[in-house]
Amino acid sequence: MASSHEWHSGELYIQTQLGHKDAVAGAHPTFRPQLTLQHQQFHTSLNILPVCTLDSSGRPWASFLSAKDGSHGFIKSPSFSSLIATQMKLHEDHPVEIALKEGAKFGMTAMVQGDDTSYQGPALKLIAGVGVMFDNRRRNKFAGFINERNVGSAEDRKIQVEVMESLGNCPKYINTRNLVPNPQHKPEMLHKSLDLPPGEALPSDTLKHIAKADAIFLATRYTSPTQTIFKSHLGVNIRGGKAGFLRIISETVSSARGDKQQRQVAYLPDYSGNRFMSSLGNIYSDKVAGVTIPLMQKDRPIDVVYLTGDAEVLLGEESRKIFPGVHTCVRIEITGFMHVKDAVPLIPGEYDPADGAEDFDGKGEDGIGWSPYNPPVRRLLSELSSTQSGPADAGPPPANEASIVGFEEHTPDLATITFSLSHPVKYTAGQHIILDCSTLLSDEVKEYKHMSDKRGGEKELNDSGVRTWTISSAHKGDSEDEVKVTMRRVEKGLITPTLFEVAKKASPEKPGAVLPVLGVGGDFILPHDLSAAKKMLWIASGVGLTPFLSFLRSLAETSKAVQVDITLIVAVRRTEAATLLDLIHRSITSPSLVGKLNLHIVSAGLQDSEAPTPPQSDSNDLEVQITRHSTRLTPDLLLSLTDAKEKAEAWVCGLPVLEAAMLETLEKAGWEAGNVHRESFSF
Repeated sequence: MASSHEWHSGELYIQTQLGHKDAVAGAHPTFRPQLTLQHQQFHTSLNILPVCTLDSSGRPWASFLSAKDGSHGFIKSPSFSSLIATQMKLHEDHPVEIALKEGAKFGMTAMVQGDDTSYQGPALKLIAGVGVMFDNRRRNKFAGFINERNVGSAEDRKIQVEVMESLGNCPKYINTRNLVPNPQHKPEMLHKSLDLPPGEALPSDTLKHIAKADAIFLATRYTSPTQTIFKSHLGVNIRGGKAGFLRIISETVSSARGDKQQRQVAYLPDYSGNRFMSSLGNIYSDKVAGVTIPLMQKDRPIDVVYLTGDAEVLLGEESRKIFPGVHTCVRIEITGFMHVKDAVPLIPGEYDPADGAEDFDGKGEDGIGWSPYNPPVRRLLSELSSTQSGPADAGPPPANEASIVGFEEHTPDLATITFSLSHPVKYTAGQHIILDCSTLLSDEVKEYKHMSDKRGGEKELNDSGVRTWTISSAHKGDSEDEVKVTMRRVEKGLITPTLFEVAKKASPEKPGAVLPVLGVGGDFILPHDLSAAKKMLWIASGVGLTPFLSFLRSLAETSKAVQVDITLIVAVRRTEAATLLDLIHRSITSPSLVGKLNLHIVSAGLQDSEAPTPPQSDSNDLEVQITRHSTRLTPDLLLSLTDAKEKAEAWVCGLPVLEAAMLETLEKAGWEAGNVHRESFSF
């Protein structure tokens, strides 16, 4: 059947602004007015179906349909134009139950809100879905309306969808897992505010849930100004990434009356995709969106946070000034939310990515197959606690640039690079600097490609050149116009090999590349009050040592003696053990440090002949003790090196896999969450 699809004004606007209009001009046949046989077979084999529906005021909410027992095959398809989800019992205030009871409809010329009794003409209750096979990343979308004559009952719910459009969809950012039935399923409403008042914040456990999630579902609405009942539609799509890619902050906004009020705001970065811009086009047109966030962790019930609100699309500089390094994003002022424990009758089980898809980074924590396309997590400018120095009311800070003026090689793949800044910055030991290194990217990487045509090239498709590195130099004054960064050269990396070559030739007289500074910040810092002999546990792997070097240098630079009691555990490559020990030695050469530094070097295969010389402080009052462990850093070894009774405040920095293992170990051993700090290289 020929496609009758056409781009609406919102899609055309976003496509034009981003330069995609000509590239997708011939994509209409991709959209079909009904299901294909393959789509029928696909949807009827699912055990979960994400959908978008509307509440009484027309706000979009994403949610999940699934059989009571979590079984596959709960969806039937009697024809190419029909899907019927059966055998369901949805939780209290489920968005689909709200839609059935009072959801807005689309009439001949306008959207009709649920409490509007004046409209007497024909109207349709719209719905959209995106079927997802979480074990292999396949997904297909559809849009249509609910047949309200076949909805069953609350105890045995049915949803019959009359399909008006279908589309095969891009699987790039889906992290895979195996969802199996949860026989102990018992949903519970934890928090609910369907009309979130100004000034009211999301609960702390809701924010923690969002920060841990690596998948969200974006619900959108398009209201056609002509032939509204026929051309309007809803949309829902999955967005995946690394945990924390959806950012939530509190902002001061203007109400309709012009007065100032506090609102919770969600920011969603837009990644490279098929360039249709359907979701963003809908948001640009209707100015509303919903985001639903399931937390899917192995062997744990799936809790779900539902958000909805007023939305807008930020493009170009408007996006970058809020979201450094992000050229397009969605901003949602949250006007309603729910947080439901065990919201879906499914649970993530054991999973090996090799069983489903071939092109994954491998099994991560919780049995997840991480998509190789996932970009690093970006932080909002407002989340960066430090920017250029200057009065708070001095207006936007001037554009800052970092010139490469020094290079110190420690090993062929490990070096410290010195940057001179055009404007001084304030920072605290342990914080990071965000640099725009896009000028160092090759032209091939900058060209648009939807999917990679080579194994290992997936990350190139979303590489903006923005990089985040921990500052390893000490903060000496109110502001600094020079920072040092100790970094690793990544083999076949897109930035660091070029950066190393440029930096080797740089000097203060002849600087190397000049890179825009997007921000300085981070909360991986020491307590402000270290007057007492506070016990601290520091855990690092490899170049994850850099914030701890900054900690030590900062303590050593203080004008008065600082009493410390530090256990520093460093998991390191055998070939780099001596190098990292030398860096530690240079960080503690100060009489200001007093107390104890218990240093544990953990390196599999480390021989006595290779054992590095223990670092010594210039201070006779700092006792440094080093112990070598020729093994890997395991949970048992970690606990054997710590005082389980005192449970010293802990800081962990390294690769995500090590971080996850160490954090889980400390949590199980009784460390409180607020007493453990983490900083990873996943952003």
